Amino acid sequence: MRTRRAPSSRKLPRTYPASSRPRQKHQTSMLLQTQKRDCNRTAVLGT
Repeated sequence: MRTRRAPSSRKLPRTYPASSRPRQKHQTSMLLQTQKRDCNRTAVLGT
């Protein structure tokens, strides 16, 4: 029981503050993907 409660109690505090971090990373990754797509489009249009 203790081994099961320990990780659950750790996940609760970790996920709350860390939830904002993964979201920011996800947004940045999405922005990077869109930028890469735009670069590819501009490269194709340029050629």
